[in-house]
Amino acid sequence: MKDSEVKAMFQKVDVDGSKELNYDEFKTFLGLLRVRPVVKALFSAAVKGKSSETLTAEDFQKWYHQFQDKDLSLDEAKAVLAKETTHIGSNADQLHATGFEAFMADTAANGIFNPKHATVYQDVKQPFAHYWIASSHNTYLLGDQLAGESSTLAYINALEKGCRCVELDCWDSEKEPIIYHGHTLTSKITFREVLETVRDYGFKTSEYPVILSLEVHCGLEGQAHMAKLVNEILGSAGLLPPVGALPPPHELKKKVLLKGKMVEIPEEEEEDEPEVKDKKEDKKKEEKKKEEKKTKKSGKEEKQDPTGDAEAKSKEPGKPVKEDPKKKKKSVKVDKELSALIHLGAVGFKGVNTELKDQKNWEMCSFSEGKVNALITKDAPGYMHWTSTFLARIYPKGSRFDSSNYNPCPSWNVGAQIVALNYQTGSEPMWLNDGKFQENGRSGYILKPEYMRTAKVAAPSGKEPVKTLTIKILSGHELPKSQSANSKAEQTKDKGEVIDPFIKVSLHGHPADQKQFQTKAISKCGHHENDSQ
Repeated sequence: MKDSEVKAMFQKVDVDGSKELNYDEFKTFLGLLRVRPVVKALFSAAVKGKSSETLTAEDFQKWYHQFQDKDLSLDEAKAVLAKETTHIGSNADQLHATGFEAFMADTAANGIFNPKHATVYQDVKQPFAHYWIASSHNTYLLGDQLAGESSTLAYINALEKGCRCVELDCWDSEKEPIIYHGHTLTSKITFREVLETVRDYGFKTSEYPVILSLEVHCGLEGQAHMAKLVNEILGSAGLLPPVGALPPPHELKKKVLLKGKMVEIPEEEEEDEPEVKDKKEDKKKEEKKKEEKKTKKSGKEEKQDPTGDAEAKSKEPGKPVKEDPKKKKKSVKVDKELSALIHLGAVGFKGVNTELKDQKNWEMCSFSEGKVNALITKDAPGYMHWTSTFLARIYPKGSRFDSSNYNPCPSWNVGAQIVALNYQTGSEPMWLNDGKFQENGRSGYILKPEYMRTAKVAAPSGKEPVKTLTIKILSGHELPKSQSANSKAEQTKDKGEVIDPFIKVSLHGHPADQKQFQTKAISKCGHHENDSQ
């Protein structure tokens, strides 16, 4: 809205010309600002022919059936009137224009989601692998991955949004284990604080199980300390004793599950992301390890080849020994006490043809966004079949230092259960995540479609009968200028009082369903867009 328009409204209600508004004048001024022509026209049509500019519960019930194409009981209609009139001090038996407008903008009472889906309505007694699970990456961060603040507030925010899988990057310190993004300038919080936060906030939004995804960089002593803290803090808060077969979510209400490496497991699992390290220090450590291995193998010190080509005794002396990196396995040092608390074992991916005799249903494989995209490109049906039985966790590539997010839909489309995003970054990927997990009572567990759970049901081919979704855009209200528009205005020295808004509607999901629609731009109309499309 132009400054001149706001000024004209102000002068109109400033009856005495004092250039100040009393309470009644301010109410009138606010009412003028809130007028939405399209909604006003709808209300005028609803009360047409009536002796008063109000709607009774019976009137509203009829209007709702006619215009919303849904049935509303008389008691439900009365409840709407009571809700939308209480805050404006009107008679609860009569719906005025202001209450009608409040109802139209009420996402709870008049949202696009089915109200019945605001509670847990899906079957939660199926195998764990049959659910999409709301998941966070590097949950402790409020900002970027290099110098951002680590805070328990970040865990609270995620858990209160219904997130069911949070990440803990654990490191040694002088006193007790800490959590931060290793080898960066991010601040540090204690492992103890995070466990207490999970205990206190883990089940406020959802009673279904919380998964603690442990990335453990502590030595054996630090791991033992972690195990002690887990028992002390979560022991009385529903920590589930480790089990063989993983029960369904229904049997794990208010339970905490730990995901991590277990004893006697070779480290084939892909690391969550490359750490930012001191390359010189890493090189020295690596050279030292290589030297120690050579010493153990030969029983004596061997001089390094100045050319860098390692030589060893073999059938063909003088030729360097070539090691197959696929066969090389690095031993993982895991404390037995901590390992005994793990419910979801972190293991390496053995391929899409893996069977239950080779991997348990409580073992989980982790994939970077790049690796999972490669697997999808190579064999999407095979990967989806694998996720019908086994657990997959997807995480952002390590170069996303700004805590940006990747598109979660491709991973969801092949049945990946735990698609971890940076919850602190509000952008389209997180909007999709927020929308998806509003489903099923914000429990954080969404039952995957049947074709993702069993090979007996064929996956959609894109040639199925078409269902038409019709969306009518009535209006937009108080639309902010985009960042690009603000940047352009700064460069051109143009304040740009008013924008030319448009609305973009996108449909995400199965590739055959993906569509995008954009309304035409409404010239000079940022306060309320009033052209139905």
